[in-house]
Amino acid sequence: MVTVRQLKNKILAMSKVAHHGDFCRISDAHREFWKKLNNIGARNIDEMPPEEHDDIDATVELDDEEYNSLISEYKQILSAFLSKLVDSKDYERIRRGDVADYKTVAE
Repeated sequence: MVTVRQLKNKILAMSKVAHHGDFCRISDAHREFWKKLNNIGARNIDEMPPEEHDDIDATVELDDEEYNSLISEYKQILSAFLSKLVDSKDYERIRRGDVADYKTVAE
């Protein structure tokens, strides 16, 4: 089983950003996906109040099906975002990881 915290860390690494704020600035779809992850991470909030737990996301475990579904959803969001880039040179730079700030390239 994977926790929501582990999934969020993986998503940030896949996005080549270090902080969720940077992730949410990539696109509206990225921001909405992060909100979805936050909602999933809040599943245990009644039984495990944030005041008693440093990281509520670490208390929520995802089964394999849900984890794979969320990874697939993120890959679709990323693919849709990258396909909107007009300049194929920029697309290739992002795909290789040469550009961390996708928003700057897309503007």
